Amino acid sequence: MPRKQSIHAPYDAPSEPDDTDSHRDATHPVRRCRCECVRMCDCRCTCVDHCLCVRPCEGSCGSRTARNLVVSIDGTSNQFGDNNTNVVELHGRMLVDASAEQLTYYNCGVGTYVPRRSKTLKYWRQRFDHIVDLAIAWNFETIVIKAYRWLCNEYRPGDKIFLFGFSRGAYQIRTLAGMVEKVGLVNAGNQELIPFAYEIYSQRLKGKENDEAPIMAPKFKETFSRDVKVHFAGAWDTVSSVGVLRQKPLPLTSSAEHICIFRHALALDERRVKFLPEYADGGSSHVFDPNGLGRKASMMVGNRSRSSGTKDSWLSDVSTQKSVKFEVPRVAKDTKEVWFAGSHSDIGGGLKNNLDLNLSSVPLLWMENEASAAGLRLRPRKSGGAWNWNDLRNDKTYESLTPAWWPLEFFSISRRSFKNAQDLTRVPHLGSGRIIAPCQRIHASVAFKKSEYHPRAKFRDPPGIPWGSFVGKDIDNGDFRWADEWKHLLELDLFDTAFTLEAIEKLKSLWDSDSRGVENNPKEERYWINRLSFIAHSGELAAHYIPTLVRECAVTEAELSSAVSFFRKLAEKRPRSFDADLAELLERRARVLDSLQRADEALKYCDEALTIRRKLLSGTRLRVTARKREKLAICLELVSTYHRALDRTETAMEATKESIFLRRDLADEYSDESHGDLQRSLNVISFLRCLKLLSDDLRALDRLPEALPVAQERVQVSRELAASEPEAFNATLGQSLCHLSFVFRDLGRYEDSCSAVGEAAELQSGLATGDRAMQADLATSLHHMAFSLRDVAQFAESLDAAQNAVGIRRTLAVSAKSDKANALVAHSLNGLSLALKALGRNEDAVASVQEAVSIQRRLIEKDDAKFKPGLPALLNTLSYHLYAIGQPENALTAIDEAITMQQQLNDTSTVNYNPNILDTRANVLCTLGRYEDALHTISEAQNANNCKEPTSEPAIYIRERSAVYLATRAKCLSGLGRHNEAFAASTDSVLVYRQIAGQAPYVISEVFSESVDSILGCLKEDEEEMNLMKEVVVLCRVLNKHCPGRFGGTFTVGSWSKPSTRLRTARCRTCPRHART
Repeated sequence: MPRKQSIHAPYDAPSEPDDTDSHRDATHPVRRCRCECVRMCDCRCTCVDHCLCVRPCEGSCGSRTARNLVVSIDGTSNQFGDNNTNVVELHGRMLVDASAEQLTYYNCGVGTYVPRRSKTLKYWRQRFDHIVDLAIAWNFETIVIKAYRWLCNEYRPGDKIFLFGFSRGAYQIRTLAGMVEKVGLVNAGNQELIPFAYEIYSQRLKGKENDEAPIMAPKFKETFSRDVKVHFAGAWDTVSSVGVLRQKPLPLTSSAEHICIFRHALALDERRVKFLPEYADGGSSHVFDPNGLGRKASMMVGNRSRSSGTKDSWLSDVSTQKSVKFEVPRVAKDTKEVWFAGSHSDIGGGLKNNLDLNLSSVPLLWMENEASAAGLRLRPRKSGGAWNWNDLRNDKTYESLTPAWWPLEFFSISRRSFKNAQDLTRVPHLGSGRIIAPCQRIHASVAFKKSEYHPRAKFRDPPGIPWGSFVGKDIDNGDFRWADEWKHLLELDLFDTAFTLEAIEKLKSLWDSDSRGVENNPKEERYWINRLSFIAHSGELAAHYIPTLVRECAVTEAELSSAVSFFRKLAEKRPRSFDADLAELLERRARVLDSLQRADEALKYCDEALTIRRKLLSGTRLRVTARKREKLAICLELVSTYHRALDRTETAMEATKESIFLRRDLADEYSDESHGDLQRSLNVISFLRCLKLLSDDLRALDRLPEALPVAQERVQVSRELAASEPEAFNATLGQSLCHLSFVFRDLGRYEDSCSAVGEAAELQSGLATGDRAMQADLATSLHHMAFSLRDVAQFAESLDAAQNAVGIRRTLAVSAKSDKANALVAHSLNGLSLALKALGRNEDAVASVQEAVSIQRRLIEKDDAKFKPGLPALLNTLSYHLYAIGQPENALTAIDEAITMQQQLNDTSTVNYNPNILDTRANVLCTLGRYEDALHTISEAQNANNCKEPTSEPAIYIRERSAVYLATRAKCLSGLGRHNEAFAASTDSVLVYRQIAGQAPYVISEVFSESVDSILGCLKEDEEEMNLMKEVVVLCRVLNKHCPGRFGGTFTVGSWSKPSTRLRTARCRTCPRHART
């Protein structure tokens, strides 16, 4: 009579924190939205403060378009007329119809008035007020308060605030941005408090300097205001000077850290002492590379030596790796300060109209491009791309330092020295040129001036650009090699970017004519190639062209195919000039093909892009910029994604390792202050993501000892970043710890697994209040903690963790109203049922998993393809619990449905077939005495397990399952009276365990003891049995050491329920006096 059968618990692996999507566009960083998104999302919001989601994020974010609130404040004494300033010109192009979701406000600025016709007393009073306002700007505060009041009245949550200003108007918008940051936007009904808010901001209460104002500001903001960020501030040549004496700067006007995006156009040829510029951060600026955010950037050339190690040497011996400091600034600023040819009025406009390309129109067009990339909605320009560069070359610089201004140059006026942010000097200015601070850039349009042009400004830190080798050099023949030489000091995003599509269409038309036998004009072809070549030097030609193609995947794929062909021809016409853009298009086509489930084709195009990226890095060290290495890393990450999708884990892992090597190299270079803050942020985020992917690949390849140091490094880097910037990186640290706990669990280090996930949960619980994304992370950690606690026999604590995970996910599902959130509730309920079963609460376990099954069925009714793959595992668990409460028939019904559904899925999807379900069915059939059917079922399970790809999961799990299935097979054979075959199957099961025990003793499971019992039942009391039991003693000691309560509660096989009990029993049976029962 066969002994009572046991059924093995289903393995329900807890979800890992999904901090990256393998199919997400690798050029877009993962950002946490301040919105209603449940998860970290990859929305296209330009900064984290302005993503507003009215529905939870499920692949796309921001279902409601945010409005733009635009404030424009003009410069000193500027009025609307024939020759308008750039502020007026830009304001006039803003879309203001209802569909644009954009509201605008304009103020003509300091010293501006409408003159009266008759020279009455009011006329002369107005004139007097005008002169005084020009001298001391006594309307300065009034103008700022009016703009602030307008923002308070119009602002709604999620709106983006854009500010534009010229000269003193530029200083006023920076004052306005500082006021918004310091005291917020007062709530509706509190408008009477606005003057008081300005006094608190300016730190002047009751007309006097007041030390209490900085303390009062946060209290005022919390009590009366809304916490709002300024999204974009665009300034043309900021000037703060009022009158003869330099006044104390207003708070936050010498900084741009509180502004999400700051753009500043500066005049190279302004020399007046009373028109000295106000730089960001008091004399320096950080230019960033928003690579992949859809905007433009300048880059610095690396100048330090690199590690000579191979790209995978760090993996072979982590301890020998050089220490790489991943620095991320306190605030990831997006700041550009760019110099243009001309004086103060040339930069801000107002001296002449902008019908032709002139010194004023270039800063205007640059600001338009920057603002529209940030979300400003503008009417398209009527003029096309064929503007004459000669107009720019022949335009003359206005000399602003006229005799009337010279006397001030000899005065001892206090002003910035520009040596650092705080130093002042009183040395007479004497008409000196301005100082170009580190990290600021020269706009490439300066190169189009005549060769005799020599800017008056000087670089603070030599050598800078030798103007003679840059200005007017090789412009006519289209030779832009100087752009590569001075790329690290240039802003290469010329006005041409607005006309990329037109230039491409013109050239396409010429080539189409040529293909039809119509001879084209070589001069015109050369002209358009030169225009595109110059844009290509900025690295943004493809970036500006691609958005014009994006509509729907099928159409976009065809258009991208045509675009790739066009750029191949461009690359043939002008070698190396267009290679980077061709690679960009190949990568984009690969992404579209991947979205169409054509990963094999996507990989082909991505491999071609990778070849190009490598070739671009084969030049001299001077030409191998950080930008090129960043692009290569991104391409490698895409390649690894597609290899992974095609189950080529080894190849994917090699690409990921090379990307990590590049990211380390970039971290070393980005530590230089000359690189932008966002560059460092994007690099470290990508580095951490690659570490996780590499760790997962190593786990899948059963290289667990190698996976551990990778996961540990991810935690170490995250911990260092969180220590310096907790708000930005605590979430990342929590996810890294949770992931590390998975690796520990794979290695059988259950105590370490509990410790890691416990730290993650503790960290996340302190941050979860009001943060839905953090609450979701906390639920994931608690779900996993429940499993880890069961591993160490802390069953009550395991139940608490599982119940808390379910509670959090229920709350998130109610507020989110999303299918994905409900699917996570079902998953947590499944885990809860196992925690209940461990405590013997079998009926409650059944109720829990039945609710999970019901939720999953409702989700399947909405989206069969998306949610059906999750049901078989739930049915498997349900079958296990029904069997435990003595309902084998119902258990069989549930498991049969799971098998049928899984067979269907195996034909229609990429879901891995789970042979554990077949094992469950075989055990249930044994209980019902249907041994023939059970034997047939377990044979199917063995075949399915043998067909498992070694990359689909750690190979050791596949081998362990083979031992489990052999043990189940022995039960079936024993029930059929085929004892010799049962003995052979049990022996094979033990042999498999013997093979893996040395590598991973933690996988020795309940089935090991069953296999031993089965063998012992077939053996006589002799030396062979004695030797076998001695081996059992050794293995049970290992089990007792690693996991004293590993199988207690969950498995019930009499006195063998715990390794400690098994050890006592086994030792007893090795005693000669022991009698067989």
